[in-house]
Amino acid sequence: MGNLHRMMVRAAAGRPVGGGPAITESFDGPDSGSLGPDLSWTDLAGNWTVVSNKAKSNTGGRSVAVTDTGLTAGSMYAQADLAMASSNNGVGPLICSLSSVQTYYYAEINLWSQFLKIFRTDSGSNTSLAEIAFTVTVGTTYEVRVEHDGAGGIKMFVDGVEELTATDGGTVLTGTYAGLRTYSSDASEYAEADNFEAGA
Repeated sequence: MGNLHRMMVRAAAGRPVGGGPAITESFDGPDSGSLGPDLSWTDLAGNWTVVSNKAKSNTGGRSVAVTDTGLTAGSMYAQADLAMASSNNGVGPLICSLSSVQTYYYAEINLWSQFLKIFRTDSGSNTSLAEIAFTVTVGTTYEVRVEHDGAGGIKMFVDGVEELTATDGGTVLTGTYAGLRTYSSDASEYAEADNFEAGA
């Protein structure tokens, strides 16, 4: 589960009102070219691998992976412990529509530009819904969480603290997946994820 496991902080952050069961991924297993072992995952763009019991993006550009376990439509969340090993990188959890896995909400912590941002992505086109400046440090692990209330309200938490909110009626999540997204300039500018959790 990595070196920084924050179960107490997660409990403090609270879960969405749906209160459904969570799915979790520890990434505790042999190094692998695909994510696991607790859940089955699909790479939608780029590639995520397991290295030293953490998920790691190892391709330049955009890397997106989602779990193959669908979640009940309505209020839901996704979260993970995230770290960036170099400056030109942003990473975060996402929740996406069952009917179109290229449509999703994404909470990004960005090292290069020093910000937190909530995006909506529709078929690869990004719309910024909210953004604030935030100090991010190379190699520091942050627990990042995105919540959707099922009615257009989105929240972003960092280390259990609500940092950012947005309202969006442009996309309806009708059955959902959860996953991870990162963007970097090249394969050496990588991000790591650990202790993934999602629920409805």
